[in-house]
Amino acid sequence: MLIKDTFKKLELTSTNLIYKSLLKKININYSNIGLINISIPKFDTIAGSGYSYSYLFFVNIMNK
Repeated sequence: MLIKDTFKKLELTSTNLIYKSLLKKININYSNIGLINISIPKFDTIAGSGYSYSYLFFVNIMNK
């Protein structure tokens, strides 16, 4: 599964969650994640005028 924004990308693979932005790339193994919360897309424009939307996501990483 791939969630893309203009300058950010969240990719869910079979083993990892990968967050990419212009300046950094974070690769997190699922065994280190306590909670993933991804919101329903929020449309940022007037309906029918385009497909501009944004996601809000929160990842809680467990300490070992």
